[in-house]
Amino acid sequence: MQYWIMALIGIIFVIWMFRYDKNHPNQIKKSNGKVQKPLHKRWWTWVIAVILIVGGLGNAMGLAADDEDNSASVAQTESKTKNEKSKNKKAVSYTKEQRISKEVKREQKIYKGEAKVAYKKEWNAITITPTSQSFTESVVAVIHNGDGESQDWKDLTDALKNLSITAYEKTKIPNISVALVNPNNTEKVLYTARNGKTTYDLAKDGD
Repeated sequence: MQYWIMALIGIIFVIWMFRYDKNHPNQIKKSNGKVQKPLHKRWWTWVIAVILIVGGLGNAMGLAADDEDNSASVAQTESKTKNEKSKNKKAVSYTKEQRISKEVKREQKIYKGEAKVAYKKEWNAITITPTSQSFTESVVAVIHNGDGESQDWKDLTDALKNLSITAYEKTKIPNISVALVNPNNTEKVLYTARNGKTTYDLAKDGD
């Protein structure tokens, strides 16, 4: 903005020179007898005018070009960033089977040495089947004694409810459940949870 003002001042200065000379036609004599030239015929006045006008316009045009270059550069950068984000989004877009596989592997690490973890399509559930002696005995006790009020069973079912929340968040599969399978009959479940809520509990619901 300041360079445009600088150029405008230069133009006003030129106009002022001619008007001044027009309004003061009488030439002034110096002490040595020479006649003083009109302002518009003096070299230094034109130097001032050229510096103001050319300098102002040149700098203003240069800044405008820089702004255009910067705008183009910013636009290119934003476009590149969007393209990279789009590529990254595509890269992490997994199929249903891949999401299930990743979640099963995650839960296998949690129950390593304690239970077998798999996905059963017919049930739309990630199944947990006890394999270790201690885990098996604890769930079998619930089957035989119906002790659904024990602290161990509450802790286990709370853990499974939390696991069902994570299972949905990780897979984004509607109605996916986490099922605790009867180790003595793998076609039966002892407990199921879906998105943090109990959907079946053998200790309370019975057979």
